[in-house]
Amino acid sequence: MLLWKLFRKSVGMMIVFCVVMSSWMTQAPGQNTKPLPPAVRKQIRDIDKAILAAGRLFKAEKFDDSGELIGEAQKSMVELTESADARTIEVVKGTYKKLAKAHQLLTGKGQKLKPLVALPEPTATTEGKVSFVSQVAPILISKCGNCHVRDRRGNFSAASFRNLDNSAMIAYGVADDSRLIEVIESGEMPRGNLKVSENELEILKQWVNQGAEFDGDNPNANLASFAKPAASMATDAMASGPVKPTGDETVSFGLHIAPILLENCARCHIARNPRGNFDMANFAGILRGGDSGKAFVPGKSATSEIVLRLKGEDREVMPPSGKLDDKLIAQVARWIDEGAKFDPADLRLTLKTVAAKGLANSLDHTELSKLRKQTSEETWRLALSDVVPSAASTENFHIVGTGSTDRLQEIGNAAEDIAMRIQKILKTPPGAPFVKGDTTLFVVDKRYDFAEFGRMVEKRTFAKNLVSSWQSDTVIAHVALLCGIKDGVSDYEVSLSRDIAAVHVANWDASVPRWFADGMGHWVAAKIFRREPIVQQWQSDSGAAMASMKKPSDFLGNKMAADQAALVGFRFVEMLQGKSRQFKMLVNKLREEGDFESAFYDSYGITPEAFFERWK
Repeated sequence: MLLWKLFRKSVGMMIVFCVVMSSWMTQAPGQNTKPLPPAVRKQIRDIDKAILAAGRLFKAEKFDDSGELIGEAQKSMVELTESADARTIEVVKGTYKKLAKAHQLLTGKGQKLKPLVALPEPTATTEGKVSFVSQVAPILISKCGNCHVRDRRGNFSAASFRNLDNSAMIAYGVADDSRLIEVIESGEMPRGNLKVSENELEILKQWVNQGAEFDGDNPNANLASFAKPAASMATDAMASGPVKPTGDETVSFGLHIAPILLENCARCHIARNPRGNFDMANFAGILRGGDSGKAFVPGKSATSEIVLRLKGEDREVMPPSGKLDDKLIAQVARWIDEGAKFDPADLRLTLKTVAAKGLANSLDHTELSKLRKQTSEETWRLALSDVVPSAASTENFHIVGTGSTDRLQEIGNAAEDIAMRIQKILKTPPGAPFVKGDTTLFVVDKRYDFAEFGRMVEKRTFAKNLVSSWQSDTVIAHVALLCGIKDGVSDYEVSLSRDIAAVHVANWDASVPRWFADGMGHWVAAKIFRREPIVQQWQSDSGAAMASMKKPSDFLGNKMAADQAALVGFRFVEMLQGKSRQFKMLVNKLREEGDFESAFYDSYGITPEAFFERWK
């Protein structure tokens, strides 16, 4: 009898505990969860309360009263779910499981309850739905693009649906409670001469009231990829963003077109105030066009604005310095006629990065290595034209610097040993080169030569305690090392391993942000040399770097000093690798597929910005 009482008491407590936990989770959804409409949330809370009260009555052996409450909860559950959408069904599953458990316990006590109705399949109601891709995104781009799609004004980004989803601007299902609608109706936004029409506002309201759903393929895609051109220039190819190459094209944007634009258009159109509001800093800006409309119509070079401008037909010729060679104009026209296809996944990559990636992708490992050796000579002359360097090579490194060839060879061999340890930690697939095209090590033995290298090559001032630095943009891949003639390589191997690892990670894809490569470099070096004093100093200094950060966008937007951002990246990567399964998935996706933003979201179920906000 005593055992039965204890069992009955534990069952009652279990019901109470589960309901309390579920009620708490229902009322406090996570940042990445879309809140349900208030009326629906209230219905779910009322059912939870009924189950909770029934649990208390069950514990007191008042089975009839408990059964009556569960019967009412069953009715409410049917009313709530009989025509519910997928989101409501998903949220209510936890409550339904507790209801089913209570139903089972009470029928076991002889209570005559109606059979529990199974949760229905969610109603698929698409008729009359507002499309985010074809209706909402174009409004946001045209009215909010300069401040919140291309920029992060007021710390609010609408660059992608995922950014919008993770903001506090939308009250899902309730337009009147949405900050996005409020600032438009009040006239607070958008600023300047832009104005959201009554029809556009109604579309936004309907979309929010319908649950603010996303109907595209990639929630991380930049909104510019959804921008629909003006009716006179609209094409199916542009309606859903740029089309990826098939491999049959004769002209590549990265390899052929981007270098033409960089060489001839950058002065006017990659600037703080781009001429004609036509910003060519990245492909997203090129897609948007400028005051003259869209720059091109895929498949129709003869009527595309950019070709007409280059030819100077009935328009001012561009660039102003003079008409381009006909062969270059023909290449641009052919690229448009072949569909104006764009291969990098990230529309926000700078034109310079896209051009570098296009060139690197066109070369195999040996060809790219040969190119890097050639450019290393040019780089050295740029920084130290009056110093004749020595050179040495290993399997994965080309070493250029002061001192004897034997000394450079010793440094190269040490770098090879470090590379093997890095590959072991990161579980690099066998057979792949450590870095495609190898890594160049620039070695100097004097502090002022090292500082000059930073100023002339990396365009920044090196901190006084810095002894190594790195750069990588798919064509360039180097580490600069300050190593005195009388110093041993072991005096610098921690910093060297940090930067070699960073170059290795940056080589995975051009979309890998600097902070992530830096953070990974610190994290890998810390695993190899965990007992070294400099690693302990990193741990200490990273806390101070975190404290100096005013807002996360300073870090993620590359607005912090490089050395401070690297230390924050170190702490961030430590947090990321704490979730080992997700971290392994992120690394594998970056290696195999590229596109950092998509790989991060697929692995952690949240954007880097949202993850950082929570962690900070």
